[in-house]
Amino acid sequence: MRTLCFLASAFLFPGVVGAQPVEVGGYVMSQGAIEVTRETFGFDGTTLSDTVDFPSRGIRMESVARYAIDYSPLSYELMLYSGSGETPVQQVDVSFTETSASWSTRTEFGDSTGVTPLEGPYAFLQNLVFAHLAVVLLQYDHEAAGNQTLNVWMPEQAAVLPMEIEFTSGTDGTVSIAGTLMNVEVDAAGWLRRAAVPSQDVSVEWIEGT
Repeated sequence: MRTLCFLASAFLFPGVVGAQPVEVGGYVMSQGAIEVTRETFGFDGTTLSDTVDFPSRGIRMESVARYAIDYSPLSYELMLYSGSGETPVQQVDVSFTETSASWSTRTEFGDSTGVTPLEGPYAFLQNLVFAHLAVVLLQYDHEAAGNQTLNVWMPEQAAVLPMEIEFTSGTDGTVSIAGTLMNVEVDAAGWLRRAAVPSQDVSVEWIEGT
């Protein structure tokens, strides 16, 4: 299957914001002492606008994701820029239903489309966009607790992978997908504040919004 995004990474994980955002802020991801990504976002409860910069690569990802009231995804738009260019080198558009993810991608090398079957409960996660992970974690039912599984559509593979989430306390938990274990910490509202993948020396820290 043709991949949607040509960004490579050692780390799997892999618009207009509303007038009164629920969350505004960002994340810095580091591997060891090296900063890999710097992300800023605004989320109004249904629309997430996000920008991720890759300092060492001169690459910028800008995206808009829209969600239903239960935080299941409705649509996703991505534009990938190289250097200081104003014209995207790649564009991705995805629409979600309870049974499928329909996608199209446009690059200088050609266009492609596809449909991936999808079963609920479902989510999506763009590689290295931690605000997306933050919204995925909002789907966790803290009252039911225990290990919960979501079917997560990954743009990089245009494929669905099971993600297991479990919180051992109100704020500390783990996320497991494709054999990678991530420790996560959320605030009282359930929003992601920090994360770490010890096996890859990866850490993600919250940065305050402006």
